[in-house]
Amino acid sequence: MKSIPLVMMSMCLLLAAPVKAQVDEFILDSLRVVEDPDGNTNLRSGPSLKSKIVGQVASGSVVAIEQEPKDGWVRLLMEDSEEKPRFIHGSRLRPVKAWRQVAIAEAKDRRLGVLKNAGFEVRVLAVPFVAADHQITRDEQGGHRVDGEWPWGRDGGLPSFSLSLTVTQSGEAVTLQKAAVQNLYEPNMSSITLLRSDVAGGPVLVLMLNGDGAGGYCVVWAFQGGRYRGRAVFTPF
Repeated sequence: MKSIPLVMMSMCLLLAAPVKAQVDEFILDSLRVVEDPDGNTNLRSGPSLKSKIVGQVASGSVVAIEQEPKDGWVRLLMEDSEEKPRFIHGSRLRPVKAWRQVAIAEAKDRRLGVLKNAGFEVRVLAVPFVAADHQITRDEQGGHRVDGEWPWGRDGGLPSFSLSLTVTQSGEAVTLQKAAVQNLYEPNMSSITLLRSDVAGGPVLVLMLNGDGAGGYCVVWAFQGGRYRGRAVFTPF
C-alpha cells in the first residue's frame, strides 16, 4: 500500500486511460451487493430471524462480510466505532468476485485521479486537511479523533488530506450525501478501480485502497441507475 506524501504537489489534471485491474482476492471475497425486492434488507444483532433488527441496508448498496454464510447468515465488517455485531441473511447478497474490473492507469498526480469507463466517470481529489475546521480530541494514548471519530487512513496522527468525490453517470451528476466521504482520509489515486456486472443497468462499484500504511483501509461506493446507494469501509487485512 502506497502512502500519501505530505508535501504539496502540482494540480495537473490526470485523464488516465482505463487498464485491467487486479483487486486482491481477499477483498473481492469480502464484498457483496445487497439485493432485496422490498428495497431494503434488515440488519440483525444475531444470526437468526428472532434476533433484534438493528438497522437496514438499501438494495443496491455494498457490504463487506467477515465470514462465509453459516446457517444462511453472514456477519458484516462494520465501520462504526461501537463494533457491535451485525448480521444479514446470505440470500439477500450477491458476490462480485466475477465482475469486470477497470482501474485507473498509474497515477502521476497524487492530488487528483480521474477514471472514465462506459459512460461512468469518477473523480477523486485530495484536499489539504485543515484542523481548525474540525473538532480535534485526543485519547490517553495520544491518538487523535476528528469530529468524534477515528480518522480512516491514519494510525494515531492527524490526517494530511481529506477525500473529495465527484461522480457522473451518462453525463448526469450523481448526488452524493456528505456521509459518502465522511471520515475518509489519505486517498491513494493509483488504487481507483471500477467493478461492473455484466447486467445492463446493474450496480457499479468504485473501490479505493487508501491510508498512510499502518492506517490503511478499503472503501467501496455503490452506484446504480444514476443514484448513490451506499458505501462499505473496512480494513482489508
